[in-house]
Amino acid sequence: KVPNYLALGIMCIENLTGDEKALSNAKSIYTKDVFSGKNVDYNKAVGSFQIKPYTATDSLRTAMKKGILQESHAIMLQNLAPSQHITKALSKSDLGDIIITQELLMNSEFNIAVGCAKLATLMLKYNTQLYKVAADFFQGDYYISNKRLNGYNTYESFVSHVPADVKEYVDCLCGKFGTLDIIVNHLGITD
Repeated sequence: KVPNYLALGIMCIENLTGDEKALSNAKSIYTKDVFSGKNVDYNKAVGSFQIKPYTATDSLRTAMKKGILQESHAIMLQNLAPSQHITKALSKSDLGDIIITQELLMNSEFNIAVGCAKLATLMLKYNTQLYKVAADFFQGDYYISNKRLNGYNTYESFVSHVPADVKEYVDCLCGKFGTLDIIVNHLGITD
């Protein structure tokens, strides 16, 4: 139940080039893919939502654990990117290393589905405080709690207590004349 305007807004901020196959300029760190034995570059963000493989794996597992992803969603994800990786990532008991690979995230529909699962989890956590959803999407799921920022319940107080890069990201999405303002107020996308 992620609103289209929020998903579109995050995709606009994350991927300014409009290239769903885009890779970030993150420094590469490698780990072993537990199924194929190949190296998986897990520190490069991929696709429209610019999601890293380890973030995708954690996002799917969290969404399953919290009940955001139902059986029908799991089937849809398996149909989008048929792989034993998906089956393991969606398992509530079979946990382990990074499962989702860059190859899976290069599928644009799958990338968007994983990004929306992450957004749905964050919306469950922060409800209508979209500036907190944006900050946690940008910095990681525990950024706000780790930095003790959850007590700032207005946009102005929140952005006055975050570093410049987080403030810029949140302002680009939620600020006056930010992406959400343009999408909702000027393009009329409200669902």
